[in-house]
Amino acid sequence: MGPDGPAGAVPRRTHTARSERARDPRRHVADPATVAALEALPLPTWAPGEIEATVLGDAVTPEVHAAWSEVYWLFATLLIAEEARLYHEAACDPAVPYRTWRVTERFESVAPGDELELSRPFGDVVVDDGDDPLVLVSAGIGITPAAAIIDRLAAAQPGRRVLAVHADRSPRTHPLREQIARAGRRMPGFQLMTWYEDLDGAASGGAGDGDVRPGRIDVSALPLPPKARVFMCGPIPFMREIRRGLADAGISDERVHYEVFGPDLWNKED
Repeated sequence: MGPDGPAGAVPRRTHTARSERARDPRRHVADPATVAALEALPLPTWAPGEIEATVLGDAVTPEVHAAWSEVYWLFATLLIAEEARLYHEAACDPAVPYRTWRVTERFESVAPGDELELSRPFGDVVVDDGDDPLVLVSAGIGITPAAAIIDRLAAAQPGRRVLAVHADRSPRTHPLREQIARAGRRMPGFQLMTWYEDLDGAASGGAGDGDVRPGRIDVSALPLPPKARVFMCGPIPFMREIRRGLADAGISDERVHYEVFGPDLWNKED
């Protein structure tokens, strides 16, 4: 679901914030910026897992969202600008192959003290206060809503059973590892399983990858709790593969929820 919400919904209002810390290009490729409210007014309420996006106008286009899924590992760092280095190495004009460069260019120009217009929080991966076991499945930067959910549960429902499953290229590109590890240590029923395409750097356990395995996520290897509620976020092809595995494991559709960063093209591509 995109920042305009479902069809027929009341348009979401925006609010203004000031950047507190712009991204440092020398840091991890998934290093985000943080913002603070510009005015002393109450900000919109939010639920763990919801997204708050900068209003980027025509920088975010259908082509951007389509490419997000099709070449996810190349530039899923939409907020990160890592592709700038890749384009430079490839000696090509980034504005030609992908219009996402316009988003990156704007993000790189943000400095501490700059004012940004933000949307209200939105998203489909929102966890209730029930006691059903949770399974959070993510790939790449799709870990963002899962991290927010785990943080909230560690503070409000530390006894809730949670299985966090993540796929990434390598430990080096794994976002929010330390944050999730810290929160997980406060939850007795928390379990983490991580799959890396490249295991280099994971042998020592890193910053808390949990049960680390090579390759792609194998749903049949997951200790899925009875009556589990599953939340997914990542590229559409990735989520489709996971959904097929969940169906084979007997998890019904109504217990599976997913988040797409942009227009929901899941059904259109079936």
